[in-house]
Amino acid sequence: MNKLLSSIVLLCALTSTTYADQDQDACVAEFNNQCMAKCQETDDINCPAACQNQAVNQCQDAGQ
Repeated sequence: MNKLLSSIVLLCALTSTTYADQDQDACVAEFNNQCMAKCQETDDINCPAACQNQAVNQCQDAGQ
């Protein structure tokens, strides 16, 4: 594992105890907004749903 990745994992572990639902909602919204901007550059009709699913998964992982 490289140093950057291990630092991120450690940071997530340290912050997980203070991770609130409100933070997770903000995380999902931010990730989803960035992803949806990329969806506008593609014709994939499944892109919005994939963004939402990925946002939830990413933010849950960060919150654990």
